[in-house]
Formats: sequence, C-alpha cells, structure tokens
Amino acid sequence: MKILLHIDQTERWSAVQGNLTNLANAKQNLRPDLDIEVVVTGEAIQQLVDNDDNHALKETLKMATDAGFVIAGCNNSLNRFKIAPEDLFSFVRVVPAGLIEVAEKENEGFAYVKP
Repeated sequence: MKILLHIDQTERWSAVQGNLTNLANAKQNLRPDLDIEVVVTGEAIQQLVDNDDNHALKETLKMATDAGFVIAGCNNSLNRFKIAPEDLFSFVRVVPAGLIEVAEKENEGFAYVKP
C-alpha cells in the first residue's frame, strides 16, 4: 500500500506527526508493505530547518525515515522562504517542485492524504 501525505500549513504538523507514528507502528506490526512519502510545500517547509525550535518534529521525522518513509521538501518553497537546502534536516530529500512530486506519486498509485 502506498500513501502520500501532503502538508503545506504549519499548524498541521501535529496531525502529520500523529499520522507518521501510527503508520510506522502499522508498518512494523501489521502492514510491512506500507510505502509512505511526506511532501512538504508552502509555509510548512520552514519547520524542516534544523534548529532547536524544531527538535520534536525532527525526532518524529527521523523515526519515520528510519522506518523507510521518505520526507520530501519542495525546492520552490525553499526558494520562496529563502531557505538553503543544507539548512534542512539531513534526511530530507529536496524535490524540484512539490506539487509535481505529488502528481507523480499519485500517478504511481499513491493514495493522497492531506492531514
């Protein structure tokens, strides 16, 4: 099963964190076939900056990547907010355009979820 989580609003991070925790548990205990990607666009990209303010989110996202999930950050959003890719958590994969990533994943059979 393939699931794509799309986040573009800062206030939705807590929902995404809960979803990722539940999905990681499901992958470990029920559905080892889970293939999960989180695409981060818009203002939500700012929380991927590796600093002390984002420590709790970093831990959750690291747990998700350790479970084999992909965290993809939109380069267009990085440019919009003047964030350098090297300032992000080290495990974030930067994609050229988040919305194109979403469309490509949907075309590959990922179910789109916007927490």
